[in-house]
Amino acid sequence: MNGWILLYGEVVWEWRGDMAVSIVILTWNGMEYTKQCLESIVQNTSSEEYEVIVVDNGSTDGTVEYLEGLDLKNFILIKNKENLGFTRGNNIAIERIKENDVVLLNNDTIILQKNWLTKMRQLAYQEKEIGIVGCRMINHHNQILHAGSYIRPDDLWGQQIGGGQKDIGQFCENREVESVTFACVYIKRIVLNVIGGLNERFFSYFEDTDYCLRARMAGFRIMYCGEVTIVHYQNVSTHINQRSFSKMFLKSQRTFRKLWKKEVERCYERRVVWCSNIKPSGLLGVDLKNKLLGLDENKIDIALCYKEGEDVSVLKEDVLEHRICLMERRKKRKRDILISYEFYSPCFLRSRKYHICYSLFHISDMNNRWIEYLRNVDEIWVDSEGNREFLRKQNIRVPIQVYPFGINRNYFRVEEKGIRDEVRLLVVLEEVEMEFLKAICDLAERIFGGRKVVVFVYVRGVVEEYERDRIKRVFEGEDGDLMVGFFINMREQEQERAVLYHFVDCVIFYEVGRGGKGMMLEAAACGLPIIMPEGERMEILQEGYFYYRIEEIEWCMRGIFCGIRGEYGKGIGEEYSYERIAKQMAERLKEL
Repeated sequence: MNGWILLYGEVVWEWRGDMAVSIVILTWNGMEYTKQCLESIVQNTSSEEYEVIVVDNGSTDGTVEYLEGLDLKNFILIKNKENLGFTRGNNIAIERIKENDVVLLNNDTIILQKNWLTKMRQLAYQEKEIGIVGCRMINHHNQILHAGSYIRPDDLWGQQIGGGQKDIGQFCENREVESVTFACVYIKRIVLNVIGGLNERFFSYFEDTDYCLRARMAGFRIMYCGEVTIVHYQNVSTHINQRSFSKMFLKSQRTFRKLWKKEVERCYERRVVWCSNIKPSGLLGVDLKNKLLGLDENKIDIALCYKEGEDVSVLKEDVLEHRICLMERRKKRKRDILISYEFYSPCFLRSRKYHICYSLFHISDMNNRWIEYLRNVDEIWVDSEGNREFLRKQNIRVPIQVYPFGINRNYFRVEEKGIRDEVRLLVVLEEVEMEFLKAICDLAERIFGGRKVVVFVYVRGVVEEYERDRIKRVFEGEDGDLMVGFFINMREQEQERAVLYHFVDCVIFYEVGRGGKGMMLEAAACGLPIIMPEGERMEILQEGYFYYRIEEIEWCMRGIFCGIRGEYGKGIGEEYSYERIAKQMAERLKEL
């Protein structure tokens, strides 16, 4: 397959389907890492026409001798007498590559997939505007290192999306990002023709963000390939060669600040103050966090504050995303739009130009004081059509927008489950409901007799020690056999809940509650059948889900393996993704 790249109406470069790719690797000591890297390339790049160019920056540990002794097809070695830095070292190779696309690859990386280069090249040529493609990176401790990167005007400190999270397969979708790290990056020939090589004002660090910004200003898009994962040991050269990472990093940051500070400050289009009595942790907090991050990605500058006198301290195990911390430190200006999330404060009504109340209330929570408050705001956001209709019946005439609980598709998606001999049920409780638990266990033993039944108990409220003991005793049958059960606390992070959903066959709710709506959506996006009270039914939960009154629960449990399937779950994931919801919210804010 052949194709043409057009720039300003002129043909500037032709892509041939059989064209080669030049893989450029920079070395500065660290011979053992280089060996691993080259071996992984040879083992996993069999289907591509490629060449490997290694640029050595004055190694003294035997690296040069090792490289000179290699007998590889299409292998080129460039030897520098001294360390010329990351940018100049790579540019020496880039300058001699006249036609090929270029992959820059650190020597402390390991390729894991045979189709890695094919996948990255396919994404690069998916659309003509795409110019640069990065990939998913993990470290040798099975933690996420990189799933795209960003930089904000508050501190001009580059941040890696997903950094430090346990790898459970998240961030596996391809998507557009602000920038990618150049430990592994695919650069199309057209980009090199238009903007040239790396900026040699940077010795090392920040050169990748600088390059991505230059490419974006030239009209190219930056993509993250979630379908490709590599191992990156990270900062090996500075460690092996006993160089100060901080000194080099901070020097490059000062250079970046001089070049890009004003441009980065123009990344936002609208400023709002978001005031809440919920921290971005826990179930409601996760919904808040993902919407704030989604708005940030849609160029909404958020200053985050909390209700006066409210206890909103974060538990030690809750780790806030860097962008949330930046939001908390920003100045709150009276002329900005105010969004009050989950509480009302009359003092703000007198001091703000435009006041939006975003409420996730249950209709049963409404009272006259709350309704009167809502009549005096400028706009209301709610989480369901039912709540909007209820407010209209209360003679509230301000604009009402619907922005529901969302789904983080990085974690919650349909996955194939293997055939097994056991049944796994997840029971979600607002508080310990012993009679309900006993009923579930009795039914499970009767319906699935002869098969092992595993029951996970997920209690959202605080559980005392004596209640934990009572839960454990529920699983002890009359014949003394133990039906396996686990107690799970609600403070688990999103990635831990995702592992749980992918492990079980069905989710059973005693009642839903506000945070439970988010759990239902997460489970639905994973393709799980859900059993829940008839009165708690959400608009989205239709065919394939099982609703119950307590006396009808038996026939629901008998049908759990005939529930929803993948396509329906995928549809829910797309319809209620935070990307979609945040984009709608941002478009509304930009209208005001």
